[in-house]
Amino acid sequence: MVKKLSLKPFVLLSALFFIFISCSSSRQSVTEKKHFLWEVKSGESTVYLLGSIHIAKKEIYPLDSIIETAFLNSNFVAVEFDLRTVDPFKVLKLSTFSDEQTLKDNIDSISYQKIKAAFEKIGIPESVFNKYKPWFAAINLVMLDLASSGYNPDAGIDVYFIDKAKIHKKKVLELESFEEHIALMDTLIHLFGNSFIDYTLKDLEETKSQVDELFKIWENGDVKAMEDYVKSNISEDKTYQEMFYLLNDKRNFNMLKRIKNYLKEPGTYFVVVGAAHLVGENGLVNLLRKDYEVIQR
Repeated sequence: MVKKLSLKPFVLLSALFFIFISCSSSRQSVTEKKHFLWEVKSGESTVYLLGSIHIAKKEIYPLDSIIETAFLNSNFVAVEFDLRTVDPFKVLKLSTFSDEQTLKDNIDSISYQKIKAAFEKIGIPESVFNKYKPWFAAINLVMLDLASSGYNPDAGIDVYFIDKAKIHKKKVLELESFEEHIALMDTLIHLFGNSFIDYTLKDLEETKSQVDELFKIWENGDVKAMEDYVKSNISEDKTYQEMFYLLNDKRNFNMLKRIKNYLKEPGTYFVVVGAAHLVGENGLVNLLRKDYEVIQR
């Protein structure tokens, strides 16, 4: 039975500092080892789709040779947005309150006390976190918890290939923009308020084990297990469904347009996106299969 999950993995997989893969109707056997890499061809154009875990441990590199070779054979690298070009001061400006507002003013007292206790436990004073926007406070707690277990956003698979692209002088393209991600997080808070915070912080102590599980699934190329992981409680909660649609499916349709444009131009594109964007009925793999042959490698 698939373990029921909170929204938190999808914030990691699909939102701000973000995760990877695709869907299939059956598990791969041990003798048919697959990777979270798909190949799409159209005329003189090839697109490789790689599922990314956006926070990782440095010891996972280099990746399997089939993935590294697909990158080397590509002319362009496309990611959700290029983290390396984002000004840290801009991040701070867009994710904190610059006026008299505070975190405490924008969430209910129960949620605030949970966040306060978690930050104080790791030594971050209220004078600092009380200026965070609610979504930034919640995501920071998740990321800090993972960092204590050796996970690092600077070691994420998308960042790894962004850095390699610059070494190999490959142009880095963006499917979205950092500003769009920030606007989405603000929208989620506006629409769902404390529900978003509660989902994100639920079972915080289980964050490491959940991400460990994701890596095992990814390393085994077990697409069915990943699909089950992502779909585990979408159908049980209307609020969750609405949040997931905004975090994931709606963005897929916009990214699909960009990828289809790549398939109209000669060249090879290495596209790295978070797993949830490749999974399910509205996942990029399934959407592309309506018009192209898509092969898992």
